Amino acid sequence: MALKAINLVAKTGTAVKVVGVTGAPELNGRQGIVKAFDQAKGRYKVLVVGESRPKMLKPDNCRLMPGPDGSDFDSDSDSDL
Repeated sequence: MALKAINLVAKTGTAVKVVGVTGAPELNGRQGIVKAFDQAKGRYKVLVVGESRPKMLKPDNCRLMPGPDGSDFDSDSDSDL
């Protein structure tokens, strides 16, 4: 099986940047925190900075934020979204 974004799930608390959202383009470029993954919908529940309620985002619309050491990955993870 090929490694694809849809096959990977970012854990709760992962920092992400919103990209490529067409339905709510004002969210693009903003940061958020993953609160959960809805397996049935295939979307992340992300609390976006400046929003009062979490947004349901496709994995393709979430990019991992670099870790504190500048790495692209979580320190205990070997995969990206």
